[in-house]
Amino acid sequence: MSDPLPIIKTKNFNNALKKIPQKEQTKIIYNLSLITRQDAFRVGYLHGDMNHFKKYRLGDYRILMAYCYDCFENGHYNKLKCSVCDEENLERIILFHVFQRKKGYRPYKMKLKEIEF
Repeated sequence: MSDPLPIIKTKNFNNALKKIPQKEQTKIIYNLSLITRQDAFRVGYLHGDMNHFKKYRLGDYRILMAYCYDCFENGHYNKLKCSVCDEENLERIILFHVFQRKKGYRPYKMKLKEIEF
C-alpha cells in the first residue's frame, strides 16, 4: 500500500472550508489526508474552461484539486500558474476549493483566477 500524498491548501480552500459545519470539515480533511498516488490518478477532471482542475467527490461536497505530477505531465501548470510549482517535488496535492454540489461550479470560476497560498 502506498503512502498518502502531502497536501497544500490554498487560501480559497481554507476560507471555503471554514463555512462548512465542523463535523463535515473533519470528515473532509481526514479523507483528503488518505489520498494516495493511485487515488489521485483516478480522480476525474472538470470539463470546459476549468478542465485543468480535478474534482474529488466526497458526499455532497466537491473539492477542486490538482495532483502536481499529473498537472505537470499534462501541461496544466501553464493554466494554474501555482507559485509553489516545483519540478523537483511533484508528489503532492494542491487543494483549491471546496463547495456543496447543489451550489454548482460556475460561481467559483472567477475566484480561482488568482491562487494564493
